[in-house]
Amino acid sequence: ICLAIGNLRDASSAVDDALRIIERDGERTFWAELMRLRAEIALAERSARDQTVETLFHQAIKVARRQQARLSELRSATRLAKRFLEQGRQGEARNLLAPLYAWFTEGLDTPDLIAARKVLNQMS
Repeated sequence: ICLAIGNLRDASSAVDDALRIIERDGERTFWAELMRLRAEIALAERSARDQTVETLFHQAIKVARRQQARLSELRSATRLAKRFLEQGRQGEARNLLAPLYAWFTEGLDTPDLIAARKVLNQMS
C-alpha cells in the first residue's frame, strides 16, 4: 500500500522488516515477492541506478525460480522486461519473458498473465 501511494520510505521500511522476519524465522513463502517489491521501490525512487534496479529484479527472479514460484517469477520478469523495452532492449525483454509466459497453459485470463502478454505484444 505504501508503494502504491508513493510513500517509498515506509514501503522500504516494511519490506526490510519483513525480510528480517524471514531471516529470523526461516519462513520464506513470500521471499520472492518481497524481493520484487524491493526492486519496485528502487525503480520508483528514480535515484537508483539502472544496474541496481536490474540486479534487484534478477535477484527476485532467482529466488522465485528456487522456490518454484512461477507467478512470482512471472511478475518480476514482466516488470523487468517492460523496463528493458523502455530502454530499447527488445531482444533481452523477449528472451526473458517469452519462455516463462509459454510455460503457462491455464489461467491466461488472470491479471499477471494478461500483463505479461501485453508486454510481449508490445514487442511485436
